[in-house]
Amino acid sequence: MTETKSKFSLDTAIGCKRVLAVLVSVAILLSFFAQLISTDMGRIKVEKIKIDARGATLEGELYYPVGTTDEDSYPAVVIVPGAGNINYQLRSFAEELAKRNYVVFNINAYGSGASETPVYNENDQGVLEYDIFATPMGCLDAVNFVRTLKFVDQENIGVMGHSQGSRRSGYAALMDCGYYTFNDIMLTVLHEDFGVDISEEDLLIDADVIANERLDASELKSYEVFKAQQEENYNTMIKGACLIGSTAQYVNPTAVVTVAGHEVTRNCQVNLCIINGTFDYSYVGFNTSDDVKNAWYIPSSDEVVQGAYYSVDDNNGTSQIIGTFREDTASANQELASAIQARTLRTVLLAKETHAKELVSSNTTAMVIDYFNQVLNADVSTAAIPSGMTFYYREFLNFFAMLAMLATLFPIIKLMTMTVKYKPCLAARQTIAPTHNVKMGNIIVIVGTIVLNGLAIYLTNAGKQIITFNSNGFFPLMITCWSPFYFLEWLALAGIILTIIYLLVTKCGNSFKTFVKENFTFGFKNIIKCLGISAVFIFVGYLLMAIVQYLFYQDFRIWQIQFSPLTADQWLIVVRYALLALPFMLITNITSNYLADVTSGNRRPNVDALINVAITVAGVWLLCGITHIVDYSAIMPGKSITSFMLTYGAIIYLPIMTFVSRKAYQITKNIWVGTFVSSILMAWMLVCASGTNGMYVAQTWISNFLG
Repeated sequence: MTETKSKFSLDTAIGCKRVLAVLVSVAILLSFFAQLISTDMGRIKVEKIKIDARGATLEGELYYPVGTTDEDSYPAVVIVPGAGNINYQLRSFAEELAKRNYVVFNINAYGSGASETPVYNENDQGVLEYDIFATPMGCLDAVNFVRTLKFVDQENIGVMGHSQGSRRSGYAALMDCGYYTFNDIMLTVLHEDFGVDISEEDLLIDADVIANERLDASELKSYEVFKAQQEENYNTMIKGACLIGSTAQYVNPTAVVTVAGHEVTRNCQVNLCIINGTFDYSYVGFNTSDDVKNAWYIPSSDEVVQGAYYSVDDNNGTSQIIGTFREDTASANQELASAIQARTLRTVLLAKETHAKELVSSNTTAMVIDYFNQVLNADVSTAAIPSGMTFYYREFLNFFAMLAMLATLFPIIKLMTMTVKYKPCLAARQTIAPTHNVKMGNIIVIVGTIVLNGLAIYLTNAGKQIITFNSNGFFPLMITCWSPFYFLEWLALAGIILTIIYLLVTKCGNSFKTFVKENFTFGFKNIIKCLGISAVFIFVGYLLMAIVQYLFYQDFRIWQIQFSPLTADQWLIVVRYALLALPFMLITNITSNYLADVTSGNRRPNVDALINVAITVAGVWLLCGITHIVDYSAIMPGKSITSFMLTYGAIIYLPIMTFVSRKAYQITKNIWVGTFVSSILMAWMLVCASGTNGMYVAQTWISNFLG
């Protein structure tokens, strides 16, 4: 047993190399199994796709059944992520739809992932006029690409998006489908191209009837040519939009348009499904709001029936319930089939989820599948079963692969510090333990950390900050990236407060002074060498991820934590945000490692690190747990204690950051490696997730030359 342990001991170079080899192998092997799930055991083909519709690369993943030929005809769905997300976070929808014979193009919106920002996007927003809340951000360009695929059923194309992605996909549907019914279009053709006088009463009559009555044989022949052209275009417009965590502000409202010289009110000509979470307090109210009632012609005194299939009638300003979600199918309900064909279907659904949980919800995913099964593939009559979803397994495989990648840091530190050049990075020091009020000091550290860290996440979620940051040309990430920074600010302040209280109670100010002095008089060259160790680890981690990407199209992630590919330009952005995080991470590492040393530093290193992690995250996890209990048990209906919408990632990243920092300190006895690594990892994660789509960011020579 002793011999086996020595083979993988971090105390020897050969042991470190073996551990490193095992960790790399584990990450690759887990990614292999993750790809089996992504491809449904090889039955789904997944391709990396890059298109360029307007001088800027739009990237995504294309899913379709293996063995597809140009004689096949599958329904297709374009998926677009929201703010603070990239396409990998919506893989659950892409994988499960593809398993059910859909072609899926899961894209990164312009400015997200490796997608660039065009000078002008689909609605001509550019350098001077750029509003992230009013543009398809590549969704419509992606739809137009899907239309070029011969194995896609051109009459059955849908779009789907979550949160900000619902705005993008909804805007794409609005631009593609507009407000005119097919009869409106043909009545206008009769009026403008054939000079037929159309009265208000005629607006309720089929244009073909009017054409047969008022056109001569030659004109009627020309009319049929016009009709064939318009019908082909109309039938290939986006047929269904599924908006998750949304207020559908673009695609839902009616508009007044002119038909054959008359002003009329019309809905957007697309079948619409809105899915909001029961505990998605920013959006769930929309499901029963006046905006829905007004657009769907529901009397204000009536309730919007969740899960009902509505058919809207713009001509009469009415709507009626024609079926129930999952109970009625287009193949058995003619009214439902007719509404889908006429593009008048509307439904709102509730998933028992929070906003962020919708991204990895088997229930929400099943709802999306069932909606598209009716709107795009009416032959399907069997409801999707949430328990039949497999994406969860892939999500956890990606997570453990990520942990393996992160764990490579420790053998890398040991290997490098065994060399003459990097050996000075190891400090020989022992933190001076207090002798006064030791037990009371320990209690203060434990209780104080739990309370203050819980308060830190609460204040962050409440929109409070110590230093306010704004996105700009130098810090161009989406506005959602700032919440993790605000949380880091509060953590640093919590560390300072707790340390001061501890020092006052235990009267060991000299101990802390010595700890800080030893770390800052460590030597500038040695600090730079610690940065070098951190850079080598990031290089190895990124190289490992690149291998996993190349072989299996996987990356390192779970839910809202991800480490994905970046462009050369994006790495420059990582450096900026890492520098911004550095002072807060430095304060946190000084206080946390000092307090850990004087309270549990005499324990075995791994036990000490795990205790440190448990105490650090307890307050955050406790608050999150209580919030969810209150939400899900309806103790306070319609009101959450605190919204974790922008900080769910902290639930996972905080223990990772804490463990990495503590273990790095245990190995080197200095706070610098952990500080550098934590700062770079946080910045890498944020650039992956947030992207630069919050503002116009021009392409540069670096990105064009290096990619």
